[in-house]
Amino acid sequence: DAARASWCENNLFVCMCIMGNYHSAHGSFPPAYTVDENGTRLHSWRVTTIPYRGAGGHQLYSAYNFELPWNDPSNMKIANLASLSERQCPNNRNGHNDRNTDYVAITGAGTVFPHGMTTCFDDIKDGLENTIVFVEIADSDIHWSEPRDMDIDEMSFVINDPDKISISSRNQFGPGVVFADHGVYRIQKQIPPDNLRALMTID
Repeated sequence: DAARASWCENNLFVCMCIMGNYHSAHGSFPPAYTVDENGTRLHSWRVTTIPYRGAGGHQLYSAYNFELPWNDPSNMKIANLASLSERQCPNNRNGHNDRNTDYVAITGAGTVFPHGMTTCFDDIKDGLENTIVFVEIADSDIHWSEPRDMDIDEMSFVINDPDKISISSRNQFGPGVVFADHGVYRIQKQIPPDNLRALMTID
């Protein structure tokens, strides 16, 4: 479990590094998702940041058709070729045989990802070390390219909540989270829900 926890923590760190690379190039974080003219969600931040993953990212990105939705068969074919080494926790119930991601962004008003809008490091008034950006979730049903994450207004603030989407993990050390300063930690069950919610907002 200790080895798997370390692997998982490194994955969260990589997610934040990818976001930092995108921020350096664009001056802001990407929106959590892009939309079409009708407001329908098209693509996840996990797709728009592909070029900043490193080796192979640009080739995958250039093959992807951003004029079509994420679940169009042609895009799904491309997405299913992607390496998910930093998208899946080693405690994943399906191992590495599925295409779901175990790491999601916290989205919604007041977070780093306020739905379809963008923010930057300077907007994080609480301090980078006090603001959670990405979290681990157990038994995810979110395809890695799907424009869906964890909405702060819809989630549970109880760790490992069995009845509602929450920060969760199958690891005995608790679920991992990464802060805007790239710090990775394990969240324990006893954290007060109000404190946890406050850590997810930028101001």
